Amino acid sequence: MIRTLLLAGGLAAVVTSTAIAGGDLPKRADKALYCGHVYLEAARAISAGGDPAAARVIRAYGKEWLSYSYGLAVGYSRREVNALKPAYEKQAKADVAAKRYRYKDCGSKSNLN
Repeated sequence: MIRTLLLAGGLAAVVTSTAIAGGDLPKRADKALYCGHVYLEAARAISAGGDPAAARVIRAYGKEWLSYSYGLAVGYSRREVNALKPAYEKQAKADVAAKRYRYKDCGSKSNLN
C-alpha cells in the first residue's frame, strides 16, 4: 500500500515537472535568457572582428543577463532553465547574424523588476 502511494506520488511529480518544462518561461525570464545569449553571441562576433577587450565587456554583460534569468524563472529549477539554453543560443546566433532581434530593449533592465 505504501509502496503504491510512493509510486503514484513519484509519477505525479514527474508529470508535473514535465508539464512545467514543456511550458513557456515567464516573459521576463524569456527576455533575460534571450538577451543574455544575444550579448554572448555579439561578444563572439566582436572578438572574431579583432577587439577582444570590447568582447570581454559585452560577454560580462551577457553573463549578468543570464544570471537574472534563474531568479526570474519562477517555478523552474536551474536544470530546467539550463535545458532551454541550447534553443536560445541557436536563436541568438541566427538573430545576431541577421541583425534582427525579438526584444528591442536588451540594453534596459528596467522592466525586469
